[in-house]
Amino acid sequence: MRLPKDTKILIVDDEPALRKAMIFDFKRKGFQVYEASNGRQAYDIVFREKVDIVLSDVRMPDGDGVELLERIKGNETASSVVMFITGFADLTWAEAYNKGAEAIFSKPFDRKALMAKVMSFLVDSEERWKMRGENIPDTPLIELDASGEGQVVQFALGSGGIFLVCSKDLPAIDQIVHFRVRLSTAGERIEGLGIVRWIRKAASGEISGCGIEFDQLEDHCRASVIKKIALDKPIAFIPMRN
Repeated sequence: MRLPKDTKILIVDDEPALRKAMIFDFKRKGFQVYEASNGRQAYDIVFREKVDIVLSDVRMPDGDGVELLERIKGNETASSVVMFITGFADLTWAEAYNKGAEAIFSKPFDRKALMAKVMSFLVDSEERWKMRGENIPDTPLIELDASGEGQVVQFALGSGGIFLVCSKDLPAIDQIVHFRVRLSTAGERIEGLGIVRWIRKAASGEISGCGIEFDQLEDHCRASVIKKIALDKPIAFIPMRN
C-alpha cells in the first residue's frame, strides 16, 4: 500500500472555497497537495510533478475536466487516477467512466466518502479486489455464457470494471451484484462482486446492459483479470458499448 505522504494529489476546481476545503482535508491526511483552477493549469502540473491522483470538476472556464481527462488518458506516459467531482454536467456517468474516470462524485458530496475512495486507490489491485468473505444478502446474480463462437459480444473489460449485457431485469444504480461470465467450455470465467455504476436500456443501435465497478474478484480469476488489464491497457475504467 502506498502511503499518503508518498502520494501527490491535484485538486482542480474554479471555486476557491471548495479547493481550500479539499486541500485542508488531504493535507491533514498527509498527502502532497497541488491545486489548479482549470484544466489547462492542471495538465501542466500533472506532468511536471508526476501527480498520482487528480480530483477535478467537470465544467470550468479555460479548460474543463473532460478535456483534462482525455489528455491524461491519451498520454501513454501518464498514470494518474482521475476522479470527477461535479455539479450539473452534460456528460453522463457512462461516458465519464468510458473515457477513463475512475470515480464520480456529485456536488454536494460526502467528504468522508471521497477520502475513502482516494485511499482505496493507494492499494494495489490484487489487494483491493481480494475476496473479503462478506455475507451480502439478496445479491442478484448476473450470469452470461460468452464461450460460444459467433455471438454478439456480451461483455467488455475495462481497467476497473466490466460492461455486461442484461436483456432483462436490469439492476439498480449503486446496487451490489454478483456477476459471473463464462469464458470457455473448459470452465474459465470471470466472477465476483461489483457495484452498478450505470445502466442502459435497449434503444436503437444499442445493447441493453450495465457498467459494473469491481469490488471483489474470486481467487480463481483475479490474477488473470489483472494480467489481462495490464496487457491490454484499456483507457475505459468501465467500458460503454454503443
